[in-house]
Amino acid sequence: MNMSSFLLPPSVIKRDGSQAPFVGAKIRMALEQAGRETGEFGHQEALRLAFHAVKMVASRYPDQPPESAQIRDVIARMLVYAGHAATARIYQGFGHRDTGLAS
Repeated sequence: MNMSSFLLPPSVIKRDGSQAPFVGAKIRMALEQAGRETGEFGHQEALRLAFHAVKMVASRYPDQPPESAQIRDVIARMLVYAGHAATARIYQGFGHRDTGLAS
C-alpha cells in the first residue's frame, strides 16, 4: 500500500491554529496505539486502516489543509464503519490528552 499514489494534503492545521506538515505515519501510529489499548487490532490492521484513512482525508480536503479535529472525525467514523467502535472512542480521546500523536 503506497500512500504516495494519491495527493496528500501538504499540511494540517493544529489545534492552536498553526500549520504543520501532514504526516500519514502519525495516523498509523495513533491507530495502532488505540487498537492495542482496546485489543481490537494490532500493527497489520493499523496499517490497512491508516492507508484508507489517509485516502479519505486526502479526498475530502484536496484544496485546503484539514484541521486536526476534522482528521480525527473522519478517522473515528471510518473506525466505527469498520467495526471498531471501541477503538474509535479511544482514538477521538487522543485529541483531548497528550499522547504525543495528536496534533
